[in-house]
Amino acid sequence: INTMSSSTETKEKKKKRNRFLLRNPEKSKMNQYWYSIKTIDTFVDEVLRHSKLGCAFVSSPSIYFSLKTRLQKTDPKSHFLSKCKVLDIDNKWKNDPGFVYFDFNKVDSCIDKSLHHKFDYIIVDPPFITEEVWEKYIHAVQLLLAPNDTSKSEKENHSDPFGKVLFTTVQENDKMLKKHFGDSIRPNQFKPSIPHLTYQYCVYTNYDSEAFSQENDEIQS
Repeated sequence: INTMSSSTETKEKKKKRNRFLLRNPEKSKMNQYWYSIKTIDTFVDEVLRHSKLGCAFVSSPSIYFSLKTRLQKTDPKSHFLSKCKVLDIDNKWKNDPGFVYFDFNKVDSCIDKSLHHKFDYIIVDPPFITEEVWEKYIHAVQLLLAPNDTSKSEKENHSDPFGKVLFTTVQENDKMLKKHFGDSIRPNQFKPSIPHLTYQYCVYTNYDSEAFSQENDEIQS
């Protein structure tokens, strides 16, 4: 048996199952680099596991549209997607009902007041890793994120007074993130695979995640 050939074939089949990756070539001029299929699936699972009010996908269209495809196939009667928004600068998706044009240099004008504090889960994947850019994305998070459900018991609630966040960025941004979110924001064992990005990102969350407590076998140590 040619195991190498079988492995390659399996990867190609998986890619073909992801409609977004097939239909949306990366645009290096816009710093568009997509997660691997496994990372996308892991993030989609995490959103479905933790979000009830809705998720804001900020500069992370691959996760939003993969979630959309998943729900269309597995739970077509679900209303969850109608509670979600994808905020992105690429107008190619402007006809999607969940699309919100987002320019990180114009955060306040791009995020309508009707979206303020509407989401209990936010994924953020900025096109740049500089602190200057991240400051603007953090402002967007502060506008979008809903407070925790105060009706929950203290045991059920996580340590942060607001909803849950998932950020992907380089480890060098650890201090910068902690400056804004304190010790509630922390890196996880799971690291995202971004095949065409030259440096390795980490996954930061402000809650404990069972899925992210495991290493990603796509990442070579």
